[in-house]
Amino acid sequence: MLLETYQRRLHYNDNDEGQDVGLELAKRARLEKYMQREVIIAQRQELFRLRRAHNISDITFYEVLREIDLKEESLR
Repeated sequence: MLLETYQRRLHYNDNDEGQDVGLELAKRARLEKYMQREVIIAQRQELFRLRRAHNISDITFYEVLREIDLKEESLR
């Protein structure tokens, strides 16, 4: 993730269109965070669907749910 951020900075610093690099990076960071949250929502919905269908055990459900919760918390 850090490497990608620096690569993006290098790319935008080479941009001759006069765009504000900081604003563009902030915009992309917000979009990335939004997309990550959408993925978390989809993962959580699928996890609950699997549990309701009895396709996973309660132990697996709670382990994966904890991982999803931690990932969500890291985005705040």
